[in-house]
Amino acid sequence: TYGGANWMRVTRSGNNFEVSWSTNGSSWTTAGNFNFTLTASKVGIFGANATGGGAPAYTATIDAFVNTAYP
Repeated sequence: TYGGANWMRVTRSGNNFEVSWSTNGSSWTTAGNFNFTLTASKVGIFGANATGGGAPAYTATIDAFVNTAYP
């Protein structure tokens, strides 16, 4: 069990998405990949539990957001 901060990264190339996690923000482990057709007209950040009902409380802290397609 890791008790410190964790980072999550979602990268997109076309319709291919990769989700990665890190315990230090520099070494990343791929958690999964998926293909999803998405036409985005707006971009933002949202944090939530994946389960409904009795999901445990948590805190999501966002410290960076980078849109590399729009420098």
